[in-house]
Amino acid sequence: MTNGFIKLMRTDVALELCKTPNALALLTIAALRAKWTKGYNKHGLRPGEALLGDYKSYGMTRAQYRWALKVLTTQQPSHNQIATITTTSKGTILKLLDVSVYDINLEANNQHNNQPTTNQQPLTNKERKKENNSCSGTSTEKLKTIKFTEHSAKPKLFPISGKNCSKAGCGMPAIYKNTSGAYDSFACADHMPEKVRDAYVAG
Repeated sequence: MTNGFIKLMRTDVALELCKTPNALALLTIAALRAKWTKGYNKHGLRPGEALLGDYKSYGMTRAQYRWALKVLTTQQPSHNQIATITTTSKGTILKLLDVSVYDINLEANNQHNNQPTTNQQPLTNKERKKENNSCSGTSTEKLKTIKFTEHSAKPKLFPISGKNCSKAGCGMPAIYKNTSGAYDSFACADHMPEKVRDAYVAG
């Protein structure tokens, strides 16, 4: 396991999850194992994904493991779905959906692109293989995009710790705080005001 850190968020969701210790333990394992940087991964994981399945190594029975997965991957009365899972021949891939419990410290450039909303479905094995194959080389168009971004004069907006987009059903990490209304609201890169989007770029 590489060096780095994860943050346990001070939220009602985290406190509620403490009532189901096995689910919290499994989420902790996933957060510690989750891919958080760019680059190659031998299991084909994308940022925010962790390979699970070896439940005995973290002191669970199969029944406890399956129940913990159910808690994390279903809508609960107190909070939204925390993760999705994809079953592969190598094991179960768990995808973290938000930072309501753990912030795995994704690289800043990956934060927006790789944090899905709760409505996004995990990739199938076929789609995952296709994506891995397509990422084996870098096209000229991609290089142009990277070069433009690196030399952009616009200031960057970075994720606000512990804050998600206020847009209903979004749940993406917020990078903009709006204080003009009666109450503060937060927005991700997709939902911040157009004039702000024109003046800044997501970090």
